[in-house]
Amino acid sequence: MERRKQLKKGVKIGVMTYLKFIKINKHKKQIILIECPFCQKQFKSVLGDVKKLKSCGCLRNVEKRLSIKIGTTFNSGITLIKTPFMKKGKSYGLFKCHCGKEWETYLSQIKNNIIISCGCSKAQTTSKLFFKHGDSNSKSKHHYLYVLWGNIKNRCYNTTYIKYFMWGGRGIKVYSNWIDNYIEFKTWVLANLGEKPIGMSLDRFPNNESGNYEPGNLRWATPKMQANNTRRNKEILKENILKILE
Repeated sequence: MERRKQLKKGVKIGVMTYLKFIKINKHKKQIILIECPFCQKQFKSVLGDVKKLKSCGCLRNVEKRLSIKIGTTFNSGITLIKTPFMKKGKSYGLFKCHCGKEWETYLSQIKNNIIISCGCSKAQTTSKLFFKHGDSNSKSKHHYLYVLWGNIKNRCYNTTYIKYFMWGGRGIKVYSNWIDNYIEFKTWVLANLGEKPIGMSLDRFPNNESGNYEPGNLRWATPKMQANNTRRNKEILKENILKILE
């Protein structure tokens, strides 16, 4: 029979906290009651297995429920650098800000873009929150640009988006100065591309293969122009005429 170890309540075994001895099971193993440090759940475990535990399972459940993986970069440029965990009943994560600072905060507030920095750009953020550009209103003349701005960020940074693999999954990004600044995006588009012509949409050109949504790589294009700018097409030069074949 396994010799019972005398442990004091509150002692740490790995990351778990020992609470009390329960019994010796039929395999002659000690069963003890322990507490998870992340969600405070109390559960039974074989003493010899406790050091191998990273959590009661709450870390895995949080990551699965929120569909967020280590390395995920959100619209704000903040990156998740540690497996999500529970703290005082809340889902937390360890994040790295675009300024380089690492800190813990609520997962939901990062995911929903409520927190967009560690606090390094608080003044800038505050001014943005109170600035009314009016383009979120569907009746605004440039509402289409506001919707477009949100769509390209969704393609590149929302890992739950059904077609994420076509943009963000291939490493395509949005120009850093545009991620949190709609006005700068709008200003560049109107100054360099003009208003959107009827029947056209934004296209990454000339570098559609790996080019980002950034200055110098955008144009307004018809569906046919965009079809000719896909990765599936190959350009060949024949008799001094550039033909595009599917």
